[in-house]
Amino acid sequence: MAAVIILEPIFEADLAEEQYGYRPGRSAHGAVREIHGLLNRGYREVVDCDLSGYFDSIPHHELMKSIARRVSDGALLGLIKVWLEMSVEEDDGHGGKRRRSVAKDSGRGTRKGHRFRRY
Repeated sequence: MAAVIILEPIFEADLAEEQYGYRPGRSAHGAVREIHGLLNRGYREVVDCDLSGYFDSIPHHELMKSIARRVSDGALLGLIKVWLEMSVEEDDGHGGKRRRSVAKDSGRGTRKGHRFRRY
C-alpha cells in the first residue's frame, strides 16, 4: 500500500480525465454513467480501447526505464523489479495450485487483477 501512496500521484497526473481504467475512485459503472450522460446531451459516438494481451507483453526493461524517469528512489525501483519477476500462484482448475514464473523467464508481462504470492 505504501508504494501506491507514493506512485499513484506521480503517474495519475499524466492521465486524461476521460480515462477510467485502473484509476482510484473510478469504475466501469462510472464510465457507463459518464457515457450515458454524454449520450443524453447529444453525443453519438463512443470510443473504447482494450488492448488484448497488453499486460502479458509489457517488456520489463523498457517499463523500468520509463518508471525510472519519474522515480529516483533506488529501493522503490528495486521493489518494482522484484514484483515484476516474482512467481505467481494460480488455481490449476482442478482444486490445486500451480506456480508460474513466465514474467521472470521471458522478461515481459505484468499481472493485473490477481493476488500475488512470493516464493
